[in-house]
Amino acid sequence: MTHPHIHEQPRAQRPSALPKVPDHPTGAQARTRPQPYGAESRGATGGGNRGAGIQNTCPHAPYSYGDPKQWVAFLGTPFLSGAEGQLERVARIYKHPFYNLYTLDYDVALLELAGPVHRSRLVRPICLPEPAPRPPNGARCVITGWGSVREGGSMARQLQKAAVRLLSEQACRRYYPVQISSRMLCAGFPQGGVDSCSGDAGGPLACREPSGQWVLTGVTSWGYGCGRPHFPGVYTRVAAVRGWITQNIQE
Repeated sequence: MTHPHIHEQPRAQRPSALPKVPDHPTGAQARTRPQPYGAESRGATGGGNRGAGIQNTCPHAPYSYGDPKQWVAFLGTPFLSGAEGQLERVARIYKHPFYNLYTLDYDVALLELAGPVHRSRLVRPICLPEPAPRPPNGARCVITGWGSVREGGSMARQLQKAAVRLLSEQACRRYYPVQISSRMLCAGFPQGGVDSCSGDAGGPLACREPSGQWVLTGVTSWGYGCGRPHFPGVYTRVAAVRGWITQNIQE
């Protein structure tokens, strides 16, 4: 985990091992127990398991692989190889109709799996956030993925995870004055170090609510480099597209 682009790089390879940041959580391998709501979409990105055979991801990765037959999903495994996990083929890809390839606005997609997802200790769905308010600034959340462990580096072979903090919309726009829309949010630390990176795109930004319930707050989207100071990771704000997600799940 760290950061992709030098010019709004989409992370069509994202979260992985993070460099150490003093006084803050750092990246670590998810050894025998991956995040139960995470999934790997073999084609290029990660995803968040919504249950009922539906998986969240981002479209800038499937964009180049539009044929669902070219995609499979691995669930319940921390290994990039898919060993010890469930394998399900992708039946259909739903890309958000307002997705913009150039600005990465509405950077979210749904993968409909060909078969049912078998729940287990390592495979469980994650809840969607409420559609209205933004999550509180400074909230501690978790990112996961198999992306590059450093900027320009190779992808991780084992699932990585790290804790980041949500930044205010004002701070996000200060770091990225032009690119940020109301469908985006930033997470990381001003001093950098902990971040998602190339290969992590489509992976989950999961936050824990006061009730103790985990929700899919964001989907890893893009950033400037990996782990650079003053350039936090940018995530699609799931609450802003919840209506579209719910509509497609119901259909």
